[in-house]
Amino acid sequence: MTPDAALLSFCSSVGVDDELKTGSADSSPGVGVELFGEYHFLHQGIRWQGNLLQMMKSHEGELEREISKLQVMVLELRSGFSRALLELNQIQLGDTELQNQLEETRHGCNKRTLHLETLVLTLKEELEEIRCQIHQLCDEQVKSEQTNSHTGAQSASAPGCSGVKDISSSTNGMKNVNEVMVAPPLCTVGGALLLHCYLQGLWAGHNSGEVSSQVSLRSEGVSSCMQAGRRHRVSISLLKSEWDYFTKLNLLQEKYRTPSSSHTETQ
Repeated sequence: MTPDAALLSFCSSVGVDDELKTGSADSSPGVGVELFGEYHFLHQGIRWQGNLLQMMKSHEGELEREISKLQVMVLELRSGFSRALLELNQIQLGDTELQNQLEETRHGCNKRTLHLETLVLTLKEELEEIRCQIHQLCDEQVKSEQTNSHTGAQSASAPGCSGVKDISSSTNGMKNVNEVMVAPPLCTVGGALLLHCYLQGLWAGHNSGEVSSQVSLRSEGVSSCMQAGRRHRVSISLLKSEWDYFTKLNLLQEKYRTPSSSHTETQ
């Protein structure tokens, strides 16, 4: 219904239209002007109300569109929040896995360091035993060389027949010395093999020196000095190699020990 139609229906309901048409004698000109003014005022009010309703309808459509946009934004926020929660759960799971792996690696490093410490301790013990055995061997070798040189000098100063007897007695004495120079029992395994081979080589070299002493007593002194120098150099090189091996093991031990200690300090 338009504003004009609404105004006409209102006037007909009130009876203003009939009064304007009949123009009864009772009505005066002032009453007609007043009724016309009221009619005009009502007409303007109804028109303004219609315009207001149209504006409200247009604003209502805009509000509905804004509400739909807000609903879409709320749905997007919900989906983004759910994705963020899933990513947070995945990050927490990865963190727990990393912590477990870190604990496992730390335990493995601790086990390796303990194993290396035991190896280093056993190596120290083996080196001490080898050093003592080498010192004993060198002392016995010096004593045997002194006895050999003493017997060689006696045989050179004696006559021919007695010299043969002295040579046989000196060879018997050298055999007894060789029997004394048998390697002592070895308790360890790591450096025992090297020491055993070294002692066997010394024994073989001493036997060859014994044969050469029977051929020439003078060359025996020179060869014994050369053999003593060679044996001394071999023993020094053996000690040097063992010491290098020991220092490398110490470096490895320090290398495996430092990550675990720094990790414990950070914790």
